[in-house]
Amino acid sequence: MGLIGVRELREQTSEVIRRVREERAEYVVTYQGRPVAVILPLDTEEAEAEMVRAGKSAVVGEDPYPLTIHVPSGSHLKSAIRGGEKAETTTRPETATVRFVPTETGTTAWIVAFKR
Repeated sequence: MGLIGVRELREQTSEVIRRVREERAEYVVTYQGRPVAVILPLDTEEAEAEMVRAGKSAVVGEDPYPLTIHVPSGSHLKSAIRGGEKAETTTRPETATVRFVPTETGTTAWIVAFKR
């Protein structure tokens, strides 16, 4: 795994990405000599097999909130989490509905994962 400084990375981004893509090169990115990040080749098949959608929604306390999401072609709903807890889900051929009842009015974060 090669070391590359932030400045060098900025100047050679295209070349670094080409090496990662074509040669499966790996880099540790440094800032002022200290490691801060890693650049690794991505297994695109695996990445495409599992997709995650996340967002935030404004909600009203005690008011049931259905969130309907398009399911990517060839995929199925793997999980739905809201506020760190698994949410109730219903799936149909092209959509999934995540339903929850928030305890407070405000903004809530949600994460939905799909798997091929």
